[in-house]
Order: sequence, then C-alpha cells, then structure tokens
Amino acid sequence: STIVYQGGESGYVMLTAEPDCEVRYDFEIPQLPDLSQLPYFADTLIKPETTISLQLNLDKDEWQVEWSPADIMDCSDCMDVDINATDDIEVTVKMTHISGCIYTKSFIIRIDYKEDIYVPDIFTPNGDGKNDIFYITFKDYHPEIIEAAIFDRWGEKMAEWHNVPNIDWDGTFKGKRVNPGVFVYYIKYKNRKGELVILKGDVTVP
Repeated sequence: STIVYQGGESGYVMLTAEPDCEVRYDFEIPQLPDLSQLPYFADTLIKPETTISLQLNLDKDEWQVEWSPADIMDCSDCMDVDINATDDIEVTVKMTHISGCIYTKSFIIRIDYKEDIYVPDIFTPNGDGKNDIFYITFKDYHPEIIEAAIFDRWGEKMAEWHNVPNIDWDGTFKGKRVNPGVFVYYIKYKNRKGELVILKGDVTVP
C-alpha cells in the first residue's frame, strides 16, 4: 500500500512474521519545500553581448543549486548568476532541497542578431562627399554576401553583386545618376551562425 505524507511528520513501518514476531521502525518525514517559492524563468530573446542576471531567492541553508551549461555562467552553484550566452542555448538549473527532493527548471536563451546590421533608408549621391554611397554596416563581424541587387520601382535592375564582403552603390545606372525616387534592395548573406538570411527593403534617393 501507499501512504502520502505532507512532510514534517513522524511515521513508522511495522514488520511482522508468524507466529509472534514483530519489529517496528520509526522515522521522521523531512519537511518538504514550498513549491510556490520555486522560480519561473521564461524563454528569453536578447541582443548580442548582453549579460542576463538571475536571482533564485532561495534559502541557502535549505537548497543547493547547479546551473548548466557551466561555461556560460560566472558561478555554476550560486543562487545569483550572470549568464553570457553567445548562441541560442538551453539553460537548466537543478535545485536540490535538504529533504532530498530535486527540481529542475529549464528555459531557452535566443540571440537576436537584427541589430548587428544597419541598412540605410536614404542616401544622397550628389557628389558632396557626404552620404554619397549606399552600403551596409555590420557590427563586430564581416558576413559573406552571397548576392544582392537594387531595382527601381518598375523592377529594372540598377546594380547587382555576387560573393562580396559588402555592396557599394553610388546611385548611378549605366554611368548616369538616377533620378530621385524610391529603390528596392534585395540582399542574401550568411550571418555569424552560417545561416542564410534575406533582407528586403527600400532606400530613397532625394
């Protein structure tokens, strides 16, 4: 049979054998933890090079913790930790109570690389030496641009590139400066994780 205890109680087991043999074992049930105290961590999207600080707010006299993977933690067995993730990763914290109960919580950290790339929405190819060239700014790394192209509003291709470290359009087509207007760009490149990314948008020539 099964008996459910709430914790912090006394219990015993009685062993009997024929004809008149009887042995009793008494024991104390450890106090079980209040599960409402356990932390909850949601999946998190962060910018590159962002440190996440977490606090478990558990009694150090009652709990032991183990974080993994340990190599992204400033302390793998501390109640308060700083996490420095460089790639998408699942983080797990194992919490062991003095009662012997073990609880595990996991969540996922994802890196948002969108801010690594800046594509201008306007440039002025008028020859004054200021903002004359349309190009992409990448932060902290140099991607491989597989292909890129710029079209006018009627779909005619103004410029194109293949397997280059960056693009640089001076606002001309067939040797002549384009008329003011809105132009559409298409850029396919590999991000720092080696994944193919496609950017589409428009840029204005005033």
